[in-house]
Amino acid sequence: MVEDFEPLPRIDKIFYGMGRFGSTTLLTLISLATFYLYKEIFELSDVLNGYANAIGKLAIMISSIVMGYLSDKTRHPRLGRRKPFIISGSILLAISFSFLFFPNLFIDVKNQLMLFAYEAFWLAAFNFFYGYLLTPYQAWLPEITRPEERAEVSGYENLFNVLGNIVGTGGSFAIPIVAKNAPNILYNFVIIVSIIEIFFYIPSVIRIKEPKISLYQPKFLSELSIVIKDRNFINWIISRGIMSMGHTIMLTVLLGFLSEFLKLTDIKYLGTALFLMVLIMISFAVWVKLSRKKGMIKRLLIIGNILMIVALFSIITLAPQYDLVLKQQIALVYLTLGAFGLAAYWILNYVILANIIDANAKVTGVSRAGTYTGFDGIVLNIFQASGYVIVGYIFALFGDYYGYVYWGPISAVLILLGTIYFYLFVNPEPEVIYEQ
Repeated sequence: MVEDFEPLPRIDKIFYGMGRFGSTTLLTLISLATFYLYKEIFELSDVLNGYANAIGKLAIMISSIVMGYLSDKTRHPRLGRRKPFIISGSILLAISFSFLFFPNLFIDVKNQLMLFAYEAFWLAAFNFFYGYLLTPYQAWLPEITRPEERAEVSGYENLFNVLGNIVGTGGSFAIPIVAKNAPNILYNFVIIVSIIEIFFYIPSVIRIKEPKISLYQPKFLSELSIVIKDRNFINWIISRGIMSMGHTIMLTVLLGFLSEFLKLTDIKYLGTALFLMVLIMISFAVWVKLSRKKGMIKRLLIIGNILMIVALFSIITLAPQYDLVLKQQIALVYLTLGAFGLAAYWILNYVILANIIDANAKVTGVSRAGTYTGFDGIVLNIFQASGYVIVGYIFALFGDYYGYVYWGPISAVLILLGTIYFYLFVNPEPEVIYEQ
């Protein structure tokens, strides 16, 4: 049974959010740099490289549901339910990240099968431990915060996510030069960001006390069946999954869109990227403030998605008749509109899941945050994997130039479909109903 607890002090909200900085930095580096590193530096074949990355996706799907269930089921006598997984997960994530970057220290990198096995093992380990860490960590949110606090906490999470993406992206761009010319610098960088990842989870573990939640010994299948029977939850993960396919396409293509299609180089490229990051951070504050009023979340998410949809559909207007400078200027307007809308999704999707979990706990007297979060992770990864497949077909069918034109409308259609489903079938604030 979930007992009432005091509001979380602001400093603890910040400490909770800052945990995401290190893990997001590592994930961004893995996402952007691993394929390049094993292809260009260690010369692994593209096919084997692709299979290794696919195995990593499967691993995070497994760990999401398993670790969510285990962190619901077990309790350390002093640390509670979630903290043991956060402590051990942050350490194991850092270790697997570090090993992935230095196969030459442990194996013969000229042996293709051995190199493939090494990359696949450590990518699977990294993704598994990412789910091992983040699933209990996110499941902790509805247990330590009240509904009215979650948008603010989600804002801090996304702020540190953005900062992690900045550091991870910057580091990724540097890796091609550093790996070839100064491997010692790469070694030091990898060790430093690994230590930072562990360090940034420590304050929340020390400061935040877990609420008293009565623990019973659930059976996995019975717990999962309860979660699956929550129609509002299932409708939410379906709608978010459809939206996430559009988001996956958008974020996968964005860097190439800026550099290859818009031909932004050096200062222009970095300036545009920095502008978008600052805009998103400012947008977080706007959406958080607007979301504090009860009953507003559904309306705000739809408004944010509409802004994204308009921006993405408009990319098709960037036809060859525009000269390059004009094309860059028009695209910046679209990117500004889309970034503001994207910030609403990034903020509110955490809030909605936490609200749904909390509503179930109020009705049943049992917190199943881990099982909810874990099952959500499985479904989301399936949809996101589909998004990556669609990206490949876009460029295979249309070629590079028109691939960079048509990705926008295709992303917009998927986000639109997810938004319609969300509008028709999802209640993002079920606690409003229970309090009436």
